[in-house]
Amino acid sequence: MKIMLTRRSCLLLAALMVLTASETAHAQPRAPDRAGPLPVVSWEALAQAQPASRKLGADVRFPPALDQLDGRRVVLTGFMVPLEAKAEQTRFLLTAQPQDCEFCIEGGPSRYVEVRSAPLRFSGQAFTLVGRLTLLRNDPSGLFYRLVEASQVKPGP
Repeated sequence: MKIMLTRRSCLLLAALMVLTASETAHAQPRAPDRAGPLPVVSWEALAQAQPASRKLGADVRFPPALDQLDGRRVVLTGFMVPLEAKAEQTRFLLTAQPQDCEFCIEGGPSRYVEVRSAPLRFSGQAFTLVGRLTLLRNDPSGLFYRLVEASQVKPGP
């Protein structure tokens, strides 16, 4: 699946990215203190999911370690891929690597997590989120993962 925006949209979003770049991008993030540490999900673990067939929306097989995290709050670090041309995003994709074109979707469904959150400012920098992970076993959009009730982890001191 590949979504392409117009050249003008890409230029506008690129300008937003430059204007909203964070000075704290090099600080080490930390998860908020809760009743014990939250599980950190790696992109390598997410990549282990496999569709049962090549059909869009087919059942997905998840490794047991991911099955145990379904519906739980987790920590995930990645790069924002906006779905709308706005400075603040409430629904976007998260990926392990920055895209060659910050606003193009490349790769398969195990390389993206759909995020639903309170408004977050667009940034081309990696950031860490805490949210409830949902494994999408046969989503019609073809996605494998969704992170809901997500919030950004503020960088530590």
